[in-house]
Amino acid sequence: MRDGTLDCFLVNPKNVASQAPRTQKVEMATSPSDLVLQKNHASQPSQQCKRPNAPASEEAQKHKASRESKTCCRGNPHTNAPKAKDRVQTFLRAFEALAKPPLFHGKPIQGRRLVCFGPTLWGRDVSRKIDELPTAFRKWCTEHGFVNYNSVTASVYTLATDHLPWRTIDASILEDPEVMIISFALRKEHRTKKLADVEFHWKNTKGGSHDSGLCEMRHESTLRFNARKHAKRSCRHSIRKALYPRIDVEMRRVRKS
Repeated sequence: MRDGTLDCFLVNPKNVASQAPRTQKVEMATSPSDLVLQKNHASQPSQQCKRPNAPASEEAQKHKASRESKTCCRGNPHTNAPKAKDRVQTFLRAFEALAKPPLFHGKPIQGRRLVCFGPTLWGRDVSRKIDELPTAFRKWCTEHGFVNYNSVTASVYTLATDHLPWRTIDASILEDPEVMIISFALRKEHRTKKLADVEFHWKNTKGGSHDSGLCEMRHESTLRFNARKHAKRSCRHSIRKALYPRIDVEMRRVRKS
């Protein structure tokens, strides 16, 4: 996403139902609806009652068992095949289990739960070493070329009241000004849904009031922006409400102290 004055790029995934262009211009903000929590109720397999048969001979029972085994394998070749692991769901579960509300003056902050890896602005209550990143997430980052970051924050939004208040990233602590935010649907059934709108508010160079706009986030949408340029333009961003449960992973390269 780019509007000529505010450098901000949004790359949407290709597997969504309504494909959005690779770059989107900031549009006027709208109010998203409340968080929708849904549960999957898997249908139980029906059981059929069978009438008991008369005892058969040992040879007949062996022949029947062999025939049923061949039929099963021929009709469903994947019966005994191991299920493929969902790497994304694996590290999302890990982030969700580790995250908790950060403390501010001894009191937990409401609106989201966090877990941070590497140098961060948050305290020890939510911070861990960068080596403690889930293995599945490390592999996912390697596959997608996200390898130049030493600070990662996972923000978990699961409640209807969860939100991100207005914030501006402190660019002075960054070794590289680029910041990347990736959204993930916490539940598989929401991967084709719009998860949230990130609202931006920045100073108008022509004078007058500030300008505002928003970015639509979906599963694996990647939002990149230059924190230094945003600081010069007094640009800040927030998320008023989430549409579906999700985890936002923010990555950056922080100066080593």
